[in-house]
Amino acid sequence: MGIFSNNPEYFRGGSFVGRAPVPLQTTVYYNVEEQNEIVQQWIPKVRTQLKANARQFPDGKEKSFVQRPGRTEKKLHKSITSRTRKEFGEIYSITFQFERHGVFVHKGVSRGHGVGNERTAFEWFNPVLEKHIPELANRIAEHNANAAVNATRMKIN
Repeated sequence: MGIFSNNPEYFRGGSFVGRAPVPLQTTVYYNVEEQNEIVQQWIPKVRTQLKANARQFPDGKEKSFVQRPGRTEKKLHKSITSRTRKEFGEIYSITFQFERHGVFVHKGVSRGHGVGNERTAFEWFNPVLEKHIPELANRIAEHNANAAVNATRMKIN
């Protein structure tokens, strides 16, 4: 709470009241919606590539799903979904979800076979992210660099 916690004029009974002693500026120099759009355009590209890689897995379940107590397990390529999380309107997290056997496929383990056995790993997840994350990082960096130049109101002729 800093200066507000010891000053009864601004802080009473656990609540902030009155005006702050210094005017607060909340100027935003970049458009959050534009940055979110960059992320939203990137996600389907990555998800499509993940699904394509999961379809290439030579082994796997013959049926479309396996019944487990309380849930239905789908084929790996059908289970891949994505979610985003926002804070203050800005996407700060991207999550790709898939069936747990996708991890075993990636690591090359299965029931009765531990890590380091004759079954080879089929890395379908990490290579896709390693390929596409630099593209996302560059696009966001370019967007924010343009915003920083605009914030300084510099003109380059």
